[in-house]
Amino acid sequence: MGRKGLPEVWVGDTGILASDAVNAAGRAVTRMSEAFHDGARALLTPADAIGAARERMNDATIGRATGSDYQRQDLDSATEHRAVLTEVENSVAQGRPVPVDVSGEEGAHAMTIIAQEGDMLQVCNPWGNTTWVSEDDFVNGHMGKASNSDLSDTYSVHRPR
Repeated sequence: MGRKGLPEVWVGDTGILASDAVNAAGRAVTRMSEAFHDGARALLTPADAIGAARERMNDATIGRATGSDYQRQDLDSATEHRAVLTEVENSVAQGRPVPVDVSGEEGAHAMTIIAQEGDMLQVCNPWGNTTWVSEDDFVNGHMGKASNSDLSDTYSVHRPR
């Protein structure tokens, strides 16, 4: 260490040009920027991993009991919800439950549609209750009565294949 705790390269005549120091600092900033970018990209990976793990869990638990392989389908609009509804109804009529993922401001949650009667879907919540929601609630993102008011938007279903 040099004077007043400074590294030797910062003190006195080091023989280093200011332009070399600026270039080295620029390279360090570039490496740091790349590291932050890689870190941000890595944040996407856990979400993908959770989705894949959920699909494997559905295959291993529900699939083993029903003989079905499950495939995740993301739902981004009321039109997509409506399009998958007939398949959900047919699956539960054949005794094949349909896991669904819901989200809201407080996070996300998983539930399972286990039955259908008229225009109502019976939803099993692993928090310990089973309730009925209307097909319109499913289509329009009002699944909160099956979980809590915040977790109301169904963003994916896991369809038996």
